Amino acid sequence: MSLEAADQLPGHISPDGLWRWDGAQWQPTGAPPTVARPEHTARPWLAILGGVFALVALPVILAGCVLPFVNWTDTSNGATASVFNPGFVGGYWYAVEPVEVVVLAIPAAILLMALKNTAARALAAGLLIAFGVQTIGMFLGYSFGELGFGRIGPGGPVGLIGAAVLFTGGVLGLGSLFTRA
Repeated sequence: MSLEAADQLPGHISPDGLWRWDGAQWQPTGAPPTVARPEHTARPWLAILGGVFALVALPVILAGCVLPFVNWTDTSNGATASVFNPGFVGGYWYAVEPVEVVVLAIPAAILLMALKNTAARALAAGLLIAFGVQTIGMFLGYSFGELGFGRIGPGGPVGLIGAAVLFTGGVLGLGSLFTRA
């Protein structure tokens, strides 16, 4: 007789419900064994929606980089400038930042949608919010920084829209941490 069996009172049922202590030994109860079903937790719909928003925003941000952000009044160096075609030597370094945002936001959006872990979703949502805020600031500069030397082009506003959608995706992902699945 085991030490723990000696502590049991006759008639005690085991935690799994399959055995009953008769005072001397464990006897089967005759109850069919229950199979524990794995607990299925759905992914929060706000996290999925946030990831989709972020992924939809990325081509819009790239379009904002391709489209001209200014139409110059003095066309001696070209008629327009865009993030990907600035019109001056060394200007291509300005394209590194939005490309990094797009490249790094893709895995953040996927992880936001795929992971159930709240800490990982919080990190992914925070990254998307930070990328969105930073990209909004970048396109604000492209939208309103050259108004004294030309007319605003479509690149800045299109990029602002994409950045706002990216930011919204991060906020939705953050909201998923405070809702039930």
